[in-house]
Amino acid sequence: MITRPRPRILFEVAHPAHVHMFRHMATELTDRGAEVRWSSRDKDSTLELLERFGIDHVVASRPAPDRTRVGDAAELVRRSRTIREVLRSWRPHVLLTRNPSGVLAGLGTRTWTVFDTDDGRAVGAHHLLAAPFADVVTSSVLDPASHGPRHRRYPGLKSHAYLHANRYRPDPRWRARLELEPHDGSLSVLRLSRHDASHDRRTDALSEQAKQQVFDLLRAHGAVVLSVEGEPTRLVLRDGTERPVPADTFHDLLAHAAVCVTDGQSVAAEAAVLGVPAFRLSGFSRRVWYLELLEDAGLVRNFQPGEEAHLVAAVAACLAGGPGGPIPPGQALEHPVADVTHWFVGLITDLADRSKSRRPWPVRAASPTPVSEPLRPGDRHLPGGTRDRSPAR
Repeated sequence: MITRPRPRILFEVAHPAHVHMFRHMATELTDRGAEVRWSSRDKDSTLELLERFGIDHVVASRPAPDRTRVGDAAELVRRSRTIREVLRSWRPHVLLTRNPSGVLAGLGTRTWTVFDTDDGRAVGAHHLLAAPFADVVTSSVLDPASHGPRHRRYPGLKSHAYLHANRYRPDPRWRARLELEPHDGSLSVLRLSRHDASHDRRTDALSEQAKQQVFDLLRAHGAVVLSVEGEPTRLVLRDGTERPVPADTFHDLLAHAAVCVTDGQSVAAEAAVLGVPAFRLSGFSRRVWYLELLEDAGLVRNFQPGEEAHLVAAVAACLAGGPGGPIPPGQALEHPVADVTHWFVGLITDLADRSKSRRPWPVRAASPTPVSEPLRPGDRHLPGGTRDRSPAR
């Protein structure tokens, strides 16, 4: 009797959001009998999250302190080489990544490479170095772009892989965990990016003056979760007292925030999915489809560089209960979406059951639910949130 080997799956993570996106997939695949391993990048709170979730991993690279294009290219080569060694020694059936390094490492191996993207071509070289060489490219069914014949679409947004109601419920004990008293006021989130990554370098964002204005405005109304890329997240109270915030509690705090202000992408989308009014200023405005979609739905307000005064005024109006917010406080999204994690588990399982030839170019692969065209605007269902706003903040 011939028995099939256990499926071997490698997850590559280079950003904290990748940990959140992949960990439920890893758990479900492990429960189904698969062997799972992780390759990581020491960036922001990625390693802290992996450790707090009890995930063993191999650190493939660390960004250089002084980020340059040459330095980023050298790190990409180092990371790809490290992952390549894992592929040669362990021979996983599938590698899931959101980075060029995993895709490039898989060229010429028998490992299926799955590259997920939501920013698409807006991130330039990041997409160009990955999508053309991946065996499968995945993105949302709401993504208006086509990524070629190997493109497969899942029924939701990226954040639904970890914020869908099947996977996540906000912790109702958040106030007690932070030792917040009623007189500490409401909770707000300020998430700031460094914009030194290869795909967003020289992207205009909030000026230092605007950051301080927003921070002072938020703190006047209560406690502020201050999350600055590359620094430990901390809670700042009205009196200036600061407390550390563990990385794995961030979404619990975001889910109970009165407002979220950011100059990045991921956290704005996460806030919208959780039903939190989100205000974002970035040079990527009008370039990222899912934030445009969420703005059309009234869940995110996008501002262009130079519109700092308009953003501050809109945040102030929202905090004051006026018409400045994208949605009325307390209103959550109602339209259901599918469990994106479950969709990915089906895709990975399907690929693991198939043999891949050792050709140096991508191989077209099937998926459980192949969808080659995006939903038309009239067919779009807005992303369903997981937020229960009934308890008092």
